[in-house]
Amino acid sequence: MAGQKGAEKLDPRRWAGRRFFDVDDVAGGEAASSNRRSGLQLRALKELDLEGDASPTEIRARYAEYVRRFHPDSNKGDRSSEHKLQRVLRAGKLLKAAGLMKG
Repeated sequence: MAGQKGAEKLDPRRWAGRRFFDVDDVAGGEAASSNRRSGLQLRALKELDLEGDASPTEIRARYAEYVRRFHPDSNKGDRSSEHKLQRVLRAGKLLKAAGLMKG
């Protein structure tokens, strides 16, 4: 086994870390993979009616706008939009945890 050091790197039973799932990394496109957003992040952006390439400033502005718009206090106590507010808050929490939203 001493002569199989190169084969050790290709052993599929060894943990390759996150790189294993990054298709761009194999092709040498590390910069492209850093700009990718996960499916959950894209769904959260869609919940805020934003495109997948929205900037952190745009995300924060839309989040603040929607929280004001759907909050019951802004609607004279009407709780009909409370479900949408909960989805907006969940999306904001996810995007903030991912570092995609300022503030």
